[in-house]
Amino acid sequence: IRPNIPTATEIRATIDGYVEALKYTDTAQAEKVKSLLAKYVDHMLKTSSNDTFVELLKNKYSQIETYVKSLGKSMDDVIYIYPTKCKSFELVNYMYANVNNIDSSKIIYSDGTTKLPDGKIIVLLDDVVGSGATMIAQEFKYKDFTKNNPNTTIIFSPITCAAEGHNNITNAIAEHNRPNDKLLYDNTMIVSYSDFIKQLPEEDRMLLSKAIGNMGVGHNALCTAFQYMIPDNCSSFSGY
Repeated sequence: IRPNIPTATEIRATIDGYVEALKYTDTAQAEKVKSLLAKYVDHMLKTSSNDTFVELLKNKYSQIETYVKSLGKSMDDVIYIYPTKCKSFELVNYMYANVNNIDSSKIIYSDGTTKLPDGKIIVLLDDVVGSGATMIAQEFKYKDFTKNNPNTTIIFSPITCAAEGHNNITNAIAEHNRPNDKLLYDNTMIVSYSDFIKQLPEEDRMLLSKAIGNMGVGHNALCTAFQYMIPDNCSSFSGY
């Protein structure tokens, strides 16, 4: 675990090593890619130290509590779930519980296919939502959840969320006609790749897009790192 924000020297060394591994035969093109990657990192890189993440988790609790109270409920009515074990869902729940003194009995495993207590507010925590697929279809089965739990409210509550995930989750909530279900997140850990890339000439866009790869949600091309891992939705360069 390296909870420290990388230095400029470390970033330059990473860019040099990454471009060298791509084995460009044109030296001028390789230098151009290095320059573009430097701009990409300057615009996109978001890292979290231990202290930063603790604050994010405290803010997450406050955000959830505010919405719960708006529904006329209290935090006693909240159950936290994780749909997969040994992945970020479970890890974030564990850290969130530690930071906010949540009793472990309030955190349970459920992939949405089982019946949960009526009248409860179900909170689905994670670190990053890219496309939203893991929260509404792949890991957590939102469609099944809505059938099995008509008398509950669910809060989709990642630490941060890309625009595509925001759209897909809010559309799913509307599609299932569940107006109290809610997506809550803090967008300080994500920067829009599309806002950055559109400022570049077409040739530079193609060079950079090829260099950073199409891992995860490619057109979001996230460059977000928490102290314990980088999300799947980040670019290939981010994991270098």
